[in-house]
Amino acid sequence: CRATARGGAGNTPAPAGDLWERGPWAAWNTHPAEGCNQNPRIRVDDTPAEQLYVTYPAATDPSITGAADVAARRFPVIVFAHANNDRVCQIFESYYSLHDHWASWGYVVAAVDGTAANCAKGSRENIELRAAMMRSALETLRDLDADPESRFFERLDLSHVVFAGHSRGGGAAFIAARGLPEVAGIITLQGIDLPAFGFGLGNSTALPTISVTAGNDVDLHYPRVEAIEDRLGGPYTWVNINGGIHAYTADVVPLEFDDRPGISRGNQHNLTELYTTAFLLGLTDTATDDVLFSLAGPRLAKTVSGRGVYQRWRTDSDAIWIDRFDHEDPQTNEHGGANRATGFLRYAEVFTYQPDDPSPSVRWRAARSLLLSSTGPATYRTELDAEGSLDVVEFPVLMFRAKGPDFGVPARFDVAFIGPTGEAHVVPIGPAERGPLPLGNRFQQVVVEHPEPTEPVIAVELRLYGGEVLIDDLRFVQR
Repeated sequence: CRATARGGAGNTPAPAGDLWERGPWAAWNTHPAEGCNQNPRIRVDDTPAEQLYVTYPAATDPSITGAADVAARRFPVIVFAHANNDRVCQIFESYYSLHDHWASWGYVVAAVDGTAANCAKGSRENIELRAAMMRSALETLRDLDADPESRFFERLDLSHVVFAGHSRGGGAAFIAARGLPEVAGIITLQGIDLPAFGFGLGNSTALPTISVTAGNDVDLHYPRVEAIEDRLGGPYTWVNINGGIHAYTADVVPLEFDDRPGISRGNQHNLTELYTTAFLLGLTDTATDDVLFSLAGPRLAKTVSGRGVYQRWRTDSDAIWIDRFDHEDPQTNEHGGANRATGFLRYAEVFTYQPDDPSPSVRWRAARSLLLSSTGPATYRTELDAEGSLDVVEFPVLMFRAKGPDFGVPARFDVAFIGPTGEAHVVPIGPAERGPLPLGNRFQQVVVEHPEPTEPVIAVELRLYGGEVLIDDLRFVQR
């Protein structure tokens, strides 16, 4: 059962910021070569016994020592569900690069063989079967951790579990996690939108979540999964990999006939590994917050892949919310402050992804935002509250999501902080405020610091100079 180990060989962490590089542990697995299948088995209802392909941090490099022991400590666990594929049904071991990477950073990764659910029509029952398999995998891991004959005996930290998945597996991760207190977070990679499979419009989760989409995805093409973001009830980071495709998340899944990748598979892997590793480490430490919750993330991503990413985030902690633009009344914000718009061709709170359709399908209804469109100078002003008493001095950073139109010219705009006597501190919105990429048809975070943070603010203005922009999640935050 010897083969070439993948990953680091020691226990010294890789340099901070190089999260797309392998971590400190040598990665090994339960099926390293043909003729050496030691994958554990699970069973769900009447389905055949399915395998778990388990990747883990090894105590030594097994290709050198011949020993495949798990390193001597308890490791947190990732339970992973793969995508559907209509041509290759058994693909659960086809994500080895990603799983090796996670294992090298100190996680045990159990990939569920979803062959019984694969090469099948998408349905609620299909997603529920995948979720049941993930829960069964977790129970099997409990048994292995308690079994003195298992290599995983007392090596699994089952109080710290992450459910993860790709495509249908990403949707199943949300379902599997419901009601389990040991689940610390969700990783969804080009995950499906659950309402499209009959699950309704409730919040997908209140758990910390990382969602990674692919800009050139022809399986879940834009904007089919974008509305998920508005239903996330907890802290999240959302990353769109520009030029990425659905199949590149795996190692050997065949491409679709109309796939047109704009980056290499290696670049897409690097970006996926960068953000998911930052997320995993961030569940227990704040050291990766810059990658997840600041414009340092998209700037770093631009150095990893020249196409970069569109990134946005929400933490909901220490924020003063002004407007989510989801109450269908564009005249006031959530604090009762007046909204005033002058010079616009169009000014309305709309369904973000089908703003001109009077009856969009149910999956779009959770996603609303403010649409501003003009051919010249125009101003949108929101008063902070009806009495002018909302104190934001301790919250000197304005944050919101912004995206250009799907078709047409993205707006150029400034932000103005208005003081009590009408004075305006104007900040042009450029790369320092929105990251290295221009405004496009994916949301990106805009972060605007008040130039004079000790001065009070009674209103905020968005000043457009032509073009179109959609705005969402307007709030003040601390530095």
